[in-house]
Amino acid sequence: MKSLTCGIPFFPAARGVAVLCLLSLAMPGLFSTLAAQTPTAPTATAAAFAGEPARLPYKRVGAVMAVFDNVSVRDKLVLYVMIQPRTPLPAGDAPLVLTLKSASGDRILSQSKSGLLLDLPFSLELMRENPVIEANKPKGSLNMNITVGVAYPGKLSESVAWYRDAYSQLVAASRTMGMDAPKSEILTFTFPEGSKPRVSLRIGDDSADLTPDKNGIFSLNLADKGIPDNAVLVLSQIAQLTRVQD
Repeated sequence: MKSLTCGIPFFPAARGVAVLCLLSLAMPGLFSTLAAQTPTAPTATAAAFAGEPARLPYKRVGAVMAVFDNVSVRDKLVLYVMIQPRTPLPAGDAPLVLTLKSASGDRILSQSKSGLLLDLPFSLELMRENPVIEANKPKGSLNMNITVGVAYPGKLSESVAWYRDAYSQLVAASRTMGMDAPKSEILTFTFPEGSKPRVSLRIGDDSADLTPDKNGIFSLNLADKGIPDNAVLVLSQIAQLTRVQD
């Protein structure tokens, strides 16, 4: 594997597609951080189309979760699992609903507006059972992307040293997984659509707002030697995604 991000076509029995994107997972960080976001409210579970629905074997995701569990230092890392339509849904189409169809009963998975899974469970029992995640959309119409990111530190103001240490964990984890380390040291912060976040950098008594790009994404260059470790990054709200720029 050569990347910290992978895309997997979301349909059954996609033989030959690698499962082991081998990224990072800190289970408490993943679910507690993402749970702070506003999930979409599922309104339909039945497929409103003719033909076979999109299905994904649980092991295709669970294998990634399990592998990261062997990374020794990962308390500042998180795994983002995102399932989205390959093309925008037509106006009036039912929103995407994902159902984990296990022996213990069907479970609708909560998602953020951007498609992040908020409550995907992980257990050895589910790995052994290998149930499917079924969508109310047709086979071949969805993509799954799994990417490693930096966990929410637990507070909106945190030192740059904390983020630099998180980046070091990411580099070490990639080596453990036999992956290429990220080529960039630019950390990006993406916020929920429609929000109006502010991100500022405080150095001593001075503070300056960071300017987002045209997509509303804020960036912090961890390699900038002009930014001391004791500088403080201040977020106005929890970021939806925090990861290294590709």
